[in-house]
This record gives sequence, C-alpha cells and structure tokens, in this order.
Amino acid sequence: MSDTSSKAVDENLWNSLRKGSVDALDQMYQQHYQLLYSFGYKCIPDGELVKDSIQELFIKLWKKHAHLKKVHNVRGYLLRALYNTIISQKKTYGHHEPLPDFDQYKYQVVFSSETQVISQEQKDENSQKLNRALKGLSKREREIIYLFFYEGYSYQEIEEQTQLQYQSIKNVMYRALQRLKSGVLITGLFFYLLK
Repeated sequence: MSDTSSKAVDENLWNSLRKGSVDALDQMYQQHYQLLYSFGYKCIPDGELVKDSIQELFIKLWKKHAHLKKVHNVRGYLLRALYNTIISQKKTYGHHEPLPDFDQYKYQVVFSSETQVISQEQKDENSQKLNRALKGLSKREREIIYLFFYEGYSYQEIEEQTQLQYQSIKNVMYRALQRLKSGVLITGLFFYLLK
C-alpha cells in the first residue's frame, strides 16, 4: 500500500472513529499496534508499560471520540499521543527518570514487524553460514579465531596461551580468515557477526 493511500485509509478510519465507529477504532489498533509498540519500546524498554500505554491510548480515544479534531497525519498523532501516555504511565511502573524529548524519537525509523522478521531470518541464515564455515576450520584455526575475536586476545597473548610462535599465529589467522571468507561468501559478514 502506498504512503498516500495508507494516509487516506487512516484519515477515513479517524473520521469514522470520530462518528463513533468501534470497528474503525479496532482497525486502527490492528494497523498501528506493531508500529506503536516498536516506537514505545524505543522510548522506554519496558514491554508491559508500552503495552498498557497503548491500551490506555485507545481507551482514551474511544472515550473522547466525539471531541476528537480532524487529523491529517493519524500515524504522527498516535505516536505523539503514545509518547505522552507513556510519560503519564511510567511512574506507575517505577520509572522516575525523564524521557528524552519526543523530537529525538519521531525521526527514528520504526520498522514493520514484517521487516523485522525478514531481518532476523537473514541474521539467522548468516549465523548458520558462519557456523558451518567455522566447523570447516581445523581445531587450531578455531582456537586462534576464538581467542582473537571472542576473547579479545592480542597476538602476544595468544602466543603465551598456545605456545605457538608469533608468525605461526599470524599465518594460522590468515588461513582461517581466508577459509571463512570463502565459506561465508560475504567478506564483512564475519566481522559483522562478531560484534
């Protein structure tokens, strides 16, 4: 759905809500829940607080539906209203620290649940490729990779740990990285996954 048609649908639902349509409220809730949850969680990483704030927001919308003004950017309105609801709800959950200003959050990209699922699937697939490539290394190569990247050892520390000479460690590291690169097929993936 294009952004323009999505805004038109939102406006129609908003106007129907203003006239008392429970179905419009329900559709707005269904369409915007994931966006609101993602946004709310960026504001304050407390899932229960965010869920309750979303519920509270939609309860308020229903209670005040007859007094709602016409809105051209329903998504923006909902995000701002959720932010304000979180501020009023957070003390109930024991959060006393102030939230950064809304403007800090409003331009952050909030990905849809579908985009997040695809991203997670890609990470899982890349992780599996890396694990297969690591299994293809010798025991010594895996040990050097582990000590260097996962434990953060320097070459000198690896030398002390393994009793290998410095140049041998560099040679093993080079061979291991070459094999990993060819096994994973994406040069930067290995380093990305180690972060």
